[in-house]
Amino acid sequence: MLGEIEHCMTEAREFYCRILAMQSPHAFRQANNLLQSLEEAGYGDFQTVKDFRNELRQAQTPHRGGKQLVEKDP
Repeated sequence: MLGEIEHCMTEAREFYCRILAMQSPHAFRQANNLLQSLEEAGYGDFQTVKDFRNELRQAQTPHRGGKQLVEKDP
């Protein structure tokens, strides 16, 4: 099972890189939905899931110049 979660997170990180390039709020919501599903299924304590959560949070935090990488949901 651990291997499946790690594979999922590898795919999610690739998707995350595309999200940053696209600056798509819809795609960012989809990544958050995936994270929420994993956490609800009990995988929130896996290090790869924690790392992905941190990456998504960083994208929602204003960076230099006061601009967020991806907009938060209204």
